[in-house]
Amino acid sequence: MSQVKLFIQNVHHYRDAYLADETAPFDHVAIFDEAQRAWNLTQTVNFMQRKKNRPNFSQSEPEFLISCLDRHKDWAVVVCLVGGGQEINTGEAGISEWIDSLNRSFPDWHVYVSSKLTDSEYAAGKAFSDLEKRRNVFKKDDLHLSVSLRSFRAEHLSSLIKNLLDLKIDEARINYEKVKKKYPIVITRDIVKAKQ
Repeated sequence: MSQVKLFIQNVHHYRDAYLADETAPFDHVAIFDEAQRAWNLTQTVNFMQRKKNRPNFSQSEPEFLISCLDRHKDWAVVVCLVGGGQEINTGEAGISEWIDSLNRSFPDWHVYVSSKLTDSEYAAGKAFSDLEKRRNVFKKDDLHLSVSLRSFRAEHLSSLIKNLLDLKIDEARINYEKVKKKYPIVITRDIVKAKQ
């Protein structure tokens, strides 16, 4: 169990370790699950001032985390696992801040990105357009996990919800026909009916 704890580390512990130590991390690879939840510049600066006594901190959480791995002279990899269609809480930057950080501060990094990141559910928008302008960007279909690992048995249900949110009614009807026996789904705009 202790070996697993060394391997998997809370991102905030990782951050704190490399605030104090400006050498390259021991690891050459970092995987950030729920990467869309990393803090934007305002939230990070505020936290660093209040909790870490760092009044002059000037990076968003993604930019700082990439900068830690950028300390390696040979190579490093950052893997960002991003969930689509998730509401972002106050101070959470979304995947666009990871992209903006790369564009702003790390022009020499090679970027491999899912070709599906352009979907509206990822809210990458302008950042993704800017990313496409730089060199060393590679779009790969294989980097997209089309069905959530948490709901692999409900592939058509996930598609139904996405198609409903995207107002693709014909596709949603097809998905609904595939799941209606297994999942009792109703749609209403009436909150009283929904509660019933």
